[in-house]
Amino acid sequence: GFVRLPGYMDAEYYYATSSQLAQGRGFVEPFLWNYLDDPVGLPHPSHLYWMPLSSLLAAAGQSLFGAGFRAAQLPFVLLAGGLPVLTAWTALRLGAAARQALLAGLLAAFSGFYLPFLVTTDAFALFAWIGTLGFVTAAGAGRSGHRWQWIAAGAIAGAGQLARADGLLLLAPLLGLALLNPGRRWMAFALVLTGWGAVMAPWLWRNLIVAGSPLSPGGGRTLWLTSYDALFSYPATSLTIQDWIGEGLAPVLAARARALLTNLQGLVIVTGGVLLGPFMVAGA
Repeated sequence: GFVRLPGYMDAEYYYATSSQLAQGRGFVEPFLWNYLDDPVGLPHPSHLYWMPLSSLLAAAGQSLFGAGFRAAQLPFVLLAGGLPVLTAWTALRLGAAARQALLAGLLAAFSGFYLPFLVTTDAFALFAWIGTLGFVTAAGAGRSGHRWQWIAAGAIAGAGQLARADGLLLLAPLLGLALLNPGRRWMAFALVLTGWGAVMAPWLWRNLIVAGSPLSPGGGRTLWLTSYDALFSYPATSLTIQDWIGEGLAPVLAARARALLTNLQGLVIVTGGVLLGPFMVAGA
């Protein structure tokens, strides 16, 4: 009820591009917010930095229930509302007792810092579902050896990448589970990749058509950012490994050390909701 607008840049982007999709204009954006892929004009192909699944979900809400943020927000509210049940079910699948599963569900319901982000037009709730279902499906495949489960696990990993660019990281543990399979491990490995490829192939083909490469041509340039503000460099061709090295070893290492410290603090305080921080440290 309190989240009446997207609220920040990522969510605004997904909402704006979902409106284009719901109006039948396709994957385009009538604005520019960075120059990483050397844009030539407007309208411009969209989702060459962020991935499309959140926009598709928000567009489905607007197509079904009319234009506006509330309609775009509804699918994410439903996903967020289902997270406690999904979490409790996953805990039971992992062998937890009923009381432990109930506690897990309550922790998902009262998710602290993340609650406003779960109910806006962003990938948080969506990715929580995808990641959880991917691991549970792969674990089930490891026990039963059913081919369709390995394919489904790979397809879920593909959906994870369509939700977030770093969703590609979901493939690593799923492929690892496949290789640990006592049966036909290489068959399981290939089936996971088959499922992933079936989901990702249309998007990679689209990128090839509009941008000339399966992956965003500007994505690699983010490797050479020396600060967040450099994301908006113009022209983006100035973001090169030579300029990155030219910063000097000490500033480069210092920036990454600061990022590591910030991420560790976020892991304990933000993800742990403050109260869980000590228990996370003790568990580690």
